[in-house]
Amino acid sequence: MCKNFLIAICFFLMCTTCYSQQENQLSLISIKGLQVKWKFDQSRDKKKCLSTFIVCHPQLNQFLHGDWALYFNTMKEIDYSSVTTGFSITHINGDFYKIAPKSIGGSLYYGDSLSISFLFTSQVVNRTDIPSGLFFVMNNQAYPVKDYLIATDESGYRKSIPAFKIYQENASINAALNYTIKIIPTPISFQEQAGSFMLNSSTTIFCDAAFKKEAAYLSGELKELLLNPVTIVPAAESHSIQLKKITGEASGYQLTVNGKGITIAAADRAGIFYGIQSLKLLMDPGSWSAKKAAISIPFVTMNDKPRFAYRGLMVDIARNFQPLPQLLKIIDLMALYKMNVLHFHFSDDEAWRLQIPGLPELTDIGGKRGWPADDKQNLIPAFGSGPAPEFGPDNGYYTRAQFIQLLKYAAERHITVIPEVETPGHARAAIKAMDARYERYIKAGNKAEAEKYLLRDLKDSSTYYSAQMFNDNVLCVAMPSVYTFLEKIMDELKSMYAEAGAEMSTVHLGGDELPAGAWTKSPLCKQLIAANTKLKTTGDLWYYYIGKVNTILKKRGLTFSGWEEAALRKTKVNGQTESLPNPDFKQENFKVYVWNNVIGFGAEDLPYQLANAGYKVVMSCTSNFYLDLANDTSYQEPGHSWGGYIDLKKVFSFIPFNYYLNAYSDYQFHPVAHSFFDDKEKLQNKSRSNIIGLNATLFSEKVKTEKRMEYMLLPKLIAIAEKAWSSEKPWETITDSVQREQVFAHSWSDFVNTLSARELPRLDYYHQGFNYRVPPAGAIVESNMVKANTLFPGFTIRYTTDGTEPVGNSSIYQKPIAEKGLIKLNVFDGKGNSSAITEIDHL
Repeated sequence: MCKNFLIAICFFLMCTTCYSQQENQLSLISIKGLQVKWKFDQSRDKKKCLSTFIVCHPQLNQFLHGDWALYFNTMKEIDYSSVTTGFSITHINGDFYKIAPKSIGGSLYYGDSLSISFLFTSQVVNRTDIPSGLFFVMNNQAYPVKDYLIATDESGYRKSIPAFKIYQENASINAALNYTIKIIPTPISFQEQAGSFMLNSSTTIFCDAAFKKEAAYLSGELKELLLNPVTIVPAAESHSIQLKKITGEASGYQLTVNGKGITIAAADRAGIFYGIQSLKLLMDPGSWSAKKAAISIPFVTMNDKPRFAYRGLMVDIARNFQPLPQLLKIIDLMALYKMNVLHFHFSDDEAWRLQIPGLPELTDIGGKRGWPADDKQNLIPAFGSGPAPEFGPDNGYYTRAQFIQLLKYAAERHITVIPEVETPGHARAAIKAMDARYERYIKAGNKAEAEKYLLRDLKDSSTYYSAQMFNDNVLCVAMPSVYTFLEKIMDELKSMYAEAGAEMSTVHLGGDELPAGAWTKSPLCKQLIAANTKLKTTGDLWYYYIGKVNTILKKRGLTFSGWEEAALRKTKVNGQTESLPNPDFKQENFKVYVWNNVIGFGAEDLPYQLANAGYKVVMSCTSNFYLDLANDTSYQEPGHSWGGYIDLKKVFSFIPFNYYLNAYSDYQFHPVAHSFFDDKEKLQNKSRSNIIGLNATLFSEKVKTEKRMEYMLLPKLIAIAEKAWSSEKPWETITDSVQREQVFAHSWSDFVNTLSARELPRLDYYHQGFNYRVPPAGAIVESNMVKANTLFPGFTIRYTTDGTEPVGNSSIYQKPIAEKGLIKLNVFDGKGNSSAITEIDHL
């Protein structure tokens, strides 16, 4: 390692004044140039992980001189007693930690490096678990670690999925299949005839009066594809696209393409819009690569309607921010596949991302994270945000004007935006922002205004620990100011929706993961319980709160939406406390988003319990729809693992009315027999109408970039769109497992062939292209040859035999490989994006 001997040890033997000056200078030089390497080893204990930071300076052999601390973020819990002797680890809050030397008065380290080790209480599964956001603090000045190196697991544990397992799974896809699905989502009926219609400069658009907005949208879409615009005309012409009003079901449509022209007929605007999306999906996928003089549309006759009224995607811009252009791009993606609800998760513990007039602290403080970590100028760092509270994936918010623009854009594409205001837990950003407001008005001598929107009992000494490791993230539901705050938020939201001309019928108010111990030592909560005969215990405050916020919504013509906990009541059953459907609110038209059906957690039947109890249920099931979960157990695969793993097949195999049938393993990959569900509640036939839809969910703790967002969404979101729109598949009702698997295999192969032949090539260019996940190649050694395959027929496999990684000009796999050595394979899409590398030793 390079050392700079120009800084001599004799400097530190000089007089006290000179020593202090030299010390400060050395501290500044050394702290700015520090390099940190992180490595881990879990070969010694399969339940824990030894984590080590190695600190060094490439140019100095003296570093970290003076009082200092290293701060970082990790979502893994730490055994504090395991840290290297002479150091301490402090959990500050959430995923934010501090390492510092125990000795007071400064530290000077000589030599090549300093190692600090400690134990994670669980294993590192993939790169999502890597500590992030490292920075040093000296004399209250923060210095980000700009040179951070990550070492792979030296024990070799869980490096990648075996190539032969991938090969076996890919082998189920029949690449020679003459796929019957022509567009996704699959329409109810589809007949293709010989011949095609040419969209070109002579094509016009004619519409009934009710569909002028859809005609304008269609004209705009075609303008992006054709060299010459397609104009809207006042009367039908030959060679035209007609948007025609008929009697029919809501959101349904008929699409006819023949030699006379194109007709899209529907009873409402939504139906016409979905017919336009089907028209786009009939176009060749390459239509978006460059403008053309003409586009061929095959002759077809289609009749279609959605299976579920609610077909949604939740995007979390609170944990990590996504800018407006990216969300508009995602809205266009949703619209193409006929999804109609954007669940807008803009507030949480780690940030508040929407400007609210009159409450500037919500975004001035709640919209950014960094140093100092006192929550007065900004929130504490989270998810690797580091010390600088600047605009980026960790910091930022939507102005009122930007949100109105988003609402208008979504409404034009028949997508309803449902805002989520996380309460009463997951509310730390709002709490800290209103604390800052309180301090501002207290200093000005205005106590009444200071307390107007205060969200916590200042004398509350309750101790709790949330699922995300916070100890101060719960609103005080006994305070009138909490409800004044929520009324202010609701009124400002309604104002924005009204200005945008967008529908607002409900607000999602969170309601999940209230930590045990909250409110127990709040004097204000104790006073409320004593004064209200309906309240017996602290637990009853939950139902009090839900009732209060429901009243606030009803007064504004809105209905309550929330996570499943909002519809549950803790009930004693055989001496044990269980969470069961709460009968008090089932007549209130609540929409309940059920996430906790994780196989192995014990509440596998929760969606069906609530539907049978009369609640309207949106299935946001972790088991199949949490897109922030990793695709598999490979170390290189991003995503969480707490709820299991979700690949494309798992999404596609979901059976909304009986998902027990296709649940073969729990969240830890332990096999699950069908008898496991014998004592679980089944969905009653009369309750099927209470399952109102499906909701894909993308929390963003580790989704920092637009590319990562798209990688986590695609192509799985297309499979969710298929499940939410298309009618029930024959295999969904077959109880015999062998027969069901046979029918499913054909349906799965059909879907994958269409996806790889049409939809993914389309997404290479649609709205500047999407960064979808390309699955790795499978490989086996058979008959002394290496055979390879891919999940997506038509994608290109390239390989090397010299140990180098395959690139765009490497050999194309066309037949089994006879060469010996370390074979590396890579799968490429049409634009050159590639998969993770597959390795196989051919000895």
